This record gives sequence, C-alpha cells and structure tokens, in this order.
Amino acid sequence: MTQTLSDFIAAIRLADSIEHERFIITSEQADMRSYIRECDPALRPRIVAKLVFLNTIGENVAYGQMEVLTLMSHELYSYKRIGYTAASVILDESSEITVLITHTILKDLESHDYRTQCLALALLSNIGSAETCRSVSTHVQKLIESNNAMVMKRAAMAAVRIVQRVPELAENFKQSVQKLLKNGSHGVVIAAINLMSHIIAKEPSLINSFQRYSSAFTKILKQLNQSRPSREFTFTIFNDPFLQIKLMKILGKLKKPSNELDEVLESIATGSEIRRNTGRSLLFQAVETIVAVANNSNLRGLAFSQVGRLFQFKESNILYSALSVFSRILYQGNEIVGRTTGDSIALQRYKTQVVRCLNHRDGSIRRRALDVVSALVNEDNVESLIPEVLDYVKLADSEFRVELVAKIFTAIQRFAPTKQWNFNTVHRILIENGAYVGSDIITSFCKMISNNPDLQAHAVALLAGSLIEETENQALIQVASFVIGEYLTVDEDGSFDLLKKIVSMPQTTSQTKGYIITTLSKLAVRLGKTKEVKAFMEELKKDNDLDVQQRAGEMSLLMDETDIISDVLAPLVTNTNESAKLVVDDAENKNDEEDLLIDIGMPTTTNNINSKSNINVSSGSNAVSNNLLESQTKGSSLNDLLSLNVSSSNAPNQAAKPAIKPPQGAIEGLRKPDYVIYFEIRKNPANPKQIALRASVFNLGTVALQNFQIKFGVPVGWFLKSQPPSDKNLEPIGGAPIFQQLMVMTQTNTPLMMKVQISYLYGTQPITETGEINPIFG
Repeated sequence: MTQTLSDFIAAIRLADSIEHERFIITSEQADMRSYIRECDPALRPRIVAKLVFLNTIGENVAYGQMEVLTLMSHELYSYKRIGYTAASVILDESSEITVLITHTILKDLESHDYRTQCLALALLSNIGSAETCRSVSTHVQKLIESNNAMVMKRAAMAAVRIVQRVPELAENFKQSVQKLLKNGSHGVVIAAINLMSHIIAKEPSLINSFQRYSSAFTKILKQLNQSRPSREFTFTIFNDPFLQIKLMKILGKLKKPSNELDEVLESIATGSEIRRNTGRSLLFQAVETIVAVANNSNLRGLAFSQVGRLFQFKESNILYSALSVFSRILYQGNEIVGRTTGDSIALQRYKTQVVRCLNHRDGSIRRRALDVVSALVNEDNVESLIPEVLDYVKLADSEFRVELVAKIFTAIQRFAPTKQWNFNTVHRILIENGAYVGSDIITSFCKMISNNPDLQAHAVALLAGSLIEETENQALIQVASFVIGEYLTVDEDGSFDLLKKIVSMPQTTSQTKGYIITTLSKLAVRLGKTKEVKAFMEELKKDNDLDVQQRAGEMSLLMDETDIISDVLAPLVTNTNESAKLVVDDAENKNDEEDLLIDIGMPTTTNNINSKSNINVSSGSNAVSNNLLESQTKGSSLNDLLSLNVSSSNAPNQAAKPAIKPPQGAIEGLRKPDYVIYFEIRKNPANPKQIALRASVFNLGTVALQNFQIKFGVPVGWFLKSQPPSDKNLEPIGGAPIFQQLMVMTQTNTPLMMKVQISYLYGTQPITETGEINPIFG
C-alpha cells in the first residue's frame, strides 16, 4: 500500500544520499501510478496530496491531473478542498485541462455551501482563463451581492481576474464596487479597492465616476491613522497598515486633491515609526500619494525630507527602499519624468547621499542609485555631480563599471557646459576606465573632436602627453591615434616614434594596431617620412594577425601611389553640419518627457570591416574609421579606393529641405523630431472589424536612420499580423520612405488603439522611443 504523505516526506528527509532520495521518489511515483490505474477512490486524496508535494520539489506530475479534476468534482467537502488546492498548484491557465474544470466551477458557484463557493472563487482568482472568466462572469456578480463577507471577498478577487482577462467586462462590475465598499469587513474593502484599481487600469474613462469615493476613502484613512488599533486589526503598533496602504494607492489613482487628504498624508509622513518596516512602508506610500495628488506644494518637500532621513541608516533594505521611492518619483516607466520639474529640483539636495550609494557592496543598491543619479543630472549640476560620480566609478566592480561608464558618457554629451569641459571629462574617463569604454563611446568622442576645430589643438597636446604614460590603455591609444593622425602638424613630443613602439608591444590589440597603422600613414605624408613608414609596414606584413597583415599591405601599396597619396591621406575636413551632432537634438528641441539619453545601451563589440576594394586604408577592423575618416578627394575613384563613408556635409546646405509627400488619403499617426508615420486605412466592407493598414515612415532629418524597427501593440481582444518592412534603413528627408503592411481584427467591441516601440541608430547612437498612435481608427 502507498505511504501517507507525512511518511513519504519523512523518508525523503532521512535519505542518506541523493541517489537514495531519487530511489524513494521514483519508487513512490511508480506505486502512485499503479493505484491511479486501479482507480481506488479511497486512496485518491492521499495520492493527490503527494502530487502537490512532488510538484513543489520539481517533479513532473502531469500524469495525475485527471485525478485532481476528479477530486474537485467530489461531493465531500474534504475531498473537494484537496482537489481545489492541488489544481491551484499543479495547473495554470495555459493547461489544456483547465477547459474541463469550467463546468465544475460553475456547479460549485451555485452550491448552497459557502465553503464550496469560496473554493471555486479562489481557484478562479488564481488560474482562471479568459474563456472560463467569460463563462462565470454573471455568477461572480451574483455572489458579490452575498451577505457573507468570506464569499464577497473572494468574489471580488475573482472579479479582478475577470477584468484582467476579459477587459470588455470591466464596466459590468462598476456597481459591484459600491456594494463591496459598504461592507464593514476590512478584507472586503481591500478586495473592493483592488477591483476598483483594475477597472480604472482597463477603463480609464470610469475614473471620474469613482472620484466620488475619494472623500469616504480619506475619512477611513484618517480614522485608521488616528484611532487605536483593535485586537482584530492590530499589527505591532499599527492599525491595519495593509488597508491604509491600499487606501493611499487608490487615492493617488483617483487624483482628487483636498485639504483634508493633505492633512492625513502629512500626519502619516511625519508620524510613522521609520525604524520599523511597517512604518517605512506607510511612509513610502504616503510620499508617492503626495507626489500624485497633494494640493499643498510644501507637502512634497516635507515628504522628501522624511525619505532623505533614511540615508543615515546603514541597513541595505532601508537604503534600497529610499532609493526606490526616489526612482519611482523621477521615472514614469523607463522614461525620466522631467529634469526641470519641481520634484527633480527638490531631490537635488540628496544627490551626495545617492552618489555615495554607488560604492555600496550590494549590487542592487548600486544600480538603483545609478538610476536616480542619471535622472538628477542636468545643465546646472553636471560640472559638480559628474566628477563626484567618477570618484566612485573606479571602485565599482567590472560588470557594473561598464554600465556606469556608458551612462556617464551619455550624460556628459547631453549636458556638458562647454566642449573643452566635455573633452577633459571624457579624457579622464579614458585614463581611469579605459578597459570599460566601448567602441560606440570612442566613435562618438572622436566625432565630437573632429566637429570642433577650436578643440583639436588642445586634444592633440593632452592626448599625446597621456600616451607616454598609458601605453597599455587600448581605448586611450585608439582615440589618441585618431587625433594625432588627423591634427598633429609638428611632432615635438615624439608621438610618431612612440606609436611605432606601441605597435610592437604584446598587449596591443589588433584593433588598436589598425588605428596606429592609419595614423602612421597619414603622418608619413604630413611629416615627410614615407620611406620610413613603408619599411615599417613591410615588417607589419609579417604580423601574426591577418587583419594587421592586410592593413599593412594595403598601406604599403598606397605608399607607391605617389600621385594620389597626398589626397587620400589628407586630414579630415571639419564637419560643422548640425546633422552630425553626437547624441540627439539640442535640449531646446526635446521635451524632457522624451529624454531617453540616460537609457543608453551597453557598449557593443564592433565587427570586422570587409574590404570592398583592392586597397582599403580605413583603420583596421573597427567601426570608428568607417564613420570618422573622410578625405578631401575630388573624384569618386578615391572614394571607391578608400571605401569610406564620405559625409554629405561638404555639400552646400543652403537649399531648402525637400517636402514630405505622404500617400494620398493617408492620415498622420505619429510625429517625432526625427520621423513621421502616416497610415492608410482600409476596412473590410463585409466585416468592419477587419482592418488593413499600411504604415509609411518618412525621415524628417538629413541623417539616415539605420536599423529602423517598429513594434506595434494593440489592446487585448485585437489580433495583429504584420509583414516585414520594405527596408531597414530610413533614408534622409526626400528619400524613399519605409512601408509596412498590417492586418488587425477583433471579435469584441473594444475600440482600436495602437502603441508603438521604435528603435534605430542615429549615427552611432542607439535610440529607443515609445509612442501612442493618434486616435485615427474610429
């Protein structure tokens, strides 16, 4: 006979080895399968209970799902309870067998035993699928009208599940909320608030009708905060903190300010015992509610100061909680709310404490502090805050350091007060954190130098001096090689000879050698050392790395082309075109809400550049040369020879920008500073709920947007099928647009709304934006 559950667990615990434990589990499962085949009803509860235990330790118990279903439909409540418990643990809404339990749930919801009703409602709340929720919706509404608080509470949570899975039924439960709120049980009121929150999330238009409850919620919150807790609801020294937090959350969503609410929130913020976890939870929620709905602006400063007090504690949980509150205030989703808002300015006083957290031993605290610091940087404090952050960067671990360097660099490009300060700060980053600087940062930095002639002499002097002491810093050597190769006119510091020595060092990477080879070739023409460099290239043709061999061979051949070498290896022409800006547009042309600069991606590894011609003098196997090196050539033959990405900035830009010509009948759906999207809409005459769309994306700038991708999102109940776009690169204004065909359809009455996530490369800067299509589908 199969063991009882307690004996089975005891046997596993007493196993003297892993092999013995596996033997016990395997043997017991074999016995259980035998009894399942024999269909002994008396043993079914024991077997199902052991199925639950086996599932919790990671065993596959799919063979027992039908036994669970059979036990759920049993008449005895004790059997039924085990069946429902097992179903909530073993099954989920994606399981095929959940279709079979709908009939059992419907039957139990109509039972006269409230305990059976509670079991069915609890299971529905946990694993109810969309089909099941749609089938039992009316039964749940009836049970909300029950007089039994236990049934009402579970019925409300089942209604939450229905609203989540079938949003078009949300409005059906609008009246049910009022019935639930009138009940005196705290559990029922919490369930009612949960239901109201989910209805508002799915149907924002109902928020106005729910605002009439704000006054009542405020009075309940005041009573809970000021009265002594009863024995039933006391939690240490607090009066039902769970209900208090739920009340503050819903008041923040209803957004109906009042003086009475301000007084209650102030009382909670100043009177909470912050040494206790519960007190801090109340404080944090009070702060978030104050930010969302407070009428008194001074109350925000008071709330922030209360959270700021927590930085004096050393406990990790407290610090993380304080940083999380600041982060939720400064961010909306993944986007910074605004750098010039009152909240952001008020939190500036805590930037020193937040920066200290960048050196905390806990990685989660460091990352949360980085999010907050990134949102606090602006034009006014960048000169003081960035150096402060850099003092902690060199103490960070390797993984976090890469992410930190990338975000600091982006903030510098966005808010640097002058180009020279920009250069000096990035130069410091290269010296202190060269091993953690990605190729995208090197590319952008070199572009910034090439676009600012006033900076070039300073850059040559500083980088040439740094090169003497930093012969192992590959990122610094690459930047210095580019700058020296383009802008050095007199070799007073021996940079030419030093670069030759660096090539021979064992730690020099092939990518860095590619930079130096191009630099030496350019200096050979400018300093009259062609023969010396040619001889050096002959030595490098014997290098162990194939890329270095190829590059040296190309340069050696180019040295023999005396009629074109001076043109090919001439310094870059300074690009002053506004389209060559490094990060995004100027701050004046960008809304703070659209600021995605601090969300720069991780540095990417560059790919080798394949030669497209017999001779290619671009800088080794790196992406920087392909974007930065340009020549003062007069004919297209030199461009083909170099395989360079010659900018169009040398052409006159006095001509007016070409006009956008959208397709006939197209409607503008979304406009951003860099592009605009039009939609052509065709509804099926036989079925208006089937819509064919063609999206047309036009570039509004003079820079091509590379790897342009759009992800479309539609409401629940709508189905979307999209075809691949016509192109991955969006040509500059006046060029061909990108077209994409879409097909959407639904069987519900939910109106069509569409959100998009758009990603592309602006030069070398990866940008990701989100947006909502204008209401054009009505």
